[in-house]
Amino acid sequence: WILLDNILVNQLFGVDLGLGMTVVTFDWTQILWIGSPLMYPWWAEVHIFFGFILFFWIITLILYYTNTWDLAYFPLNNSNSYDRYGNVYNVLAVLSASNRFNLTAYENYSPLYLPMTYAMTYILAFALSTCVLMHMILYHGRSLLNGVKKIRVEQDDIHAKLMCNYPEVPDWWYLVCFFGFFLLMVVVVEVWHMAVPVWASVALPTLYVLPSGFIFTMTGQGITLNLLAQIIPGTLMAGDPVANMIFKAYSVQTLMESTSFVQDLKLGHYIKVPPRATFLVQFVGTLLASFIQIGVKQWMFNNIPDIYTPNQPSFLTCPHNEV
Repeated sequence: WILLDNILVNQLFGVDLGLGMTVVTFDWTQILWIGSPLMYPWWAEVHIFFGFILFFWIITLILYYTNTWDLAYFPLNNSNSYDRYGNVYNVLAVLSASNRFNLTAYENYSPLYLPMTYAMTYILAFALSTCVLMHMILYHGRSLLNGVKKIRVEQDDIHAKLMCNYPEVPDWWYLVCFFGFFLLMVVVVEVWHMAVPVWASVALPTLYVLPSGFIFTMTGQGITLNLLAQIIPGTLMAGDPVANMIFKAYSVQTLMESTSFVQDLKLGHYIKVPPRATFLVQFVGTLLASFIQIGVKQWMFNNIPDIYTPNQPSFLTCPHNEV
């Protein structure tokens, strides 16, 4: 409401297309966007706060106002992607009739440009994908090695002693679940001819489950594979966006569900819920949610007019799926 026509002021202090530098909110829903500050250690919150200021309020502005990658011609902060004419990117213009990437059409149309904040998100995601592995090796490598050797590195605390009264989940329960759902994944890929390398979509979350678990346990912030799960299939299955998204869904959801399951086991450990009960509740809940979620989404697509369009009356615009 101040200096509405001033571009610089709106870029710095705007909350829609700007960086929101003056926004202070007491809306708990907004505060909880990255997790409850009442539950996470203070040093993790400090890292998040100053990391945000450094990368998005300082480095992003430097890159933007120096017109790095020609991105100063586009909005500073937005969830859309753009073409060289400054319009929202028309994805259909670079797809063939069979929904495959058409390189000739892409070269004739335009490269894809991202707003600078979105580009910074990609930069940080690439950095994160390697630094979490090195962090685990440097800071937790010895603990992992001792765990593999089954060497006890510390005494059981009171929680571990009390939980010894409950039988652990047998390994074969996990193996049956893994191989059962892995076979279902193979069947889906082969029957519908999706050409997705299932081994790679499983290997990626397997590689990151321990680093993500360490970070999530200490900070409450989970690690996602969004970028790697796009780049790797984009290289292995070049030109096939459907297979790319299926690969991403398998990889990202596998890691997210793994860390969520470990989180529930940890909670059960502290409140003394038997591990087998936690396992069964998670298994049944996940199985039911798989069918219910797909059913609800299919109903929404069939019955809600203009869903996933910018002017949808109820704001069901699916902003997280635009890029």
